[in-house]
Amino acid sequence: MPIVKSILFSLSLFTSTLYAANQNFTALEKKSLPNHLGHYQHIQVSSDETIDLYAAVLNEGYTTHLYVQPEKNQHEAKTLHELSVENSFSIGINGGFFTPNFNPAGLFIQEGKTIKRPVKNSLLRSCVGINHQKKMHLGTTIESCAADQDAIQTGPVMIEAGKIHDQIKNPPYRKEFFAPHRRTILAQSSDQKLLVIVTSAATLTDIAEWLNQHSDILGVHTIETALDLDGGASTGMYIRFEDSPFYFQEFKRVKTMLLFQ
Repeated sequence: MPIVKSILFSLSLFTSTLYAANQNFTALEKKSLPNHLGHYQHIQVSSDETIDLYAAVLNEGYTTHLYVQPEKNQHEAKTLHELSVENSFSIGINGGFFTPNFNPAGLFIQEGKTIKRPVKNSLLRSCVGINHQKKMHLGTTIESCAADQDAIQTGPVMIEAGKIHDQIKNPPYRKEFFAPHRRTILAQSSDQKLLVIVTSAATLTDIAEWLNQHSDILGVHTIETALDLDGGASTGMYIRFEDSPFYFQEFKRVKTMLLFQ
């Protein structure tokens, strides 16, 4: 049976790669995540510039931990790789935005206590919340995370109710924010899969359009919600594969991280 499954998996990947080639993207790699969490894929998207998209697609059995660096500055802080290994988590990504003095920016709830209240910002109008069962939900309004055990303010909203958000279709005044940058994205599909994604330099518009049109290539149904996390130099992902860990290394150390097990 393992041999048959391997052959079927290879055929499936080969078929998706052929299909991808006709749609200006190619599925380069697909394999199972540690601890039966789901699967990982590396997709290369052909746009104005080639975009590498790395996605961990999680089943419902995952748990999430919001980790906050106790260090007071970036120089003393640890890397995503170091913290993922030390805490034996399977997947780790950078978390929310932080201030120049290395404190979380915007709404920050930790272990049921509101450490920082929301800030008013036309782009950061959403949130990532973690409930008592350590499950994550993506809130398209900040208020939707008020009762969570842990939460961070983030944004902008890329996809809401299965449609690309107007802010992504028609970027507002902060043009630089919407220019090509490394990105960290969380998405929820209609079949209850959580997608944890990092990309090489890309615009939010290109990524939102690709997720909206080609979610089936990632093995999920329609993307219902997608949120942008802190990106650019902060973007990072670590996956603890036994054979060869995957590390999309952050350029600068971050204050908060989201760890999955």
